[in-house]
Amino acid sequence: MDLEQKLGREIIWLRDESFDWWIKYKKGLPKHDQRWCTELMKLKPIFEWCYLYTNFPVNMRIGYRLGEIERMDRLTTTYELPISCNTYGQKRQNWKKDIEWRVGEFPLIDDKILHYHIYLWALESGLTFPKDSNCQICFHKQEPQLRTDLKQNLQCLKLKEWVFKWILYLELVADAVLVVAPIE
Repeated sequence: MDLEQKLGREIIWLRDESFDWWIKYKKGLPKHDQRWCTELMKLKPIFEWCYLYTNFPVNMRIGYRLGEIERMDRLTTTYELPISCNTYGQKRQNWKKDIEWRVGEFPLIDDKILHYHIYLWALESGLTFPKDSNCQICFHKQEPQLRTDLKQNLQCLKLKEWVFKWILYLELVADAVLVVAPIE
């Protein structure tokens, strides 16, 4: 049984440009000081869909658990939308407008749900969940988890044939360090 069947509701799958495309456009992978993945690969497609098909603001249920309450305070409710762009070959927009687009709701925090409760629910749900559901090569992960992900799922790292086969992020102090070891 998949999630749509379990919920009895349609899930609208959104997509934007591929991860490969964004890496090429941004000239590198996301890292601590250039954290573009959440904004461009998650929030942007959601905002654009809401912009086209709903009225603002939308009530957005965010799945932060009680143990992640500090994230609730950092939620932004506006999105910076370009309303004009420079047509002379530059890649930046000239004018931007902040649009109030969402109101955050936090049902797991309101109901005092912790990670343990989610784990129990997942065991009883009959749904198959990945062991590690975060992005496979996220720089926020600890080194042991990244190594485990690499061993379990090398194909997730095929960013392009000419790019590396093996990528590992290490968190050292406050910087993300990229280690590349090509497979011979």
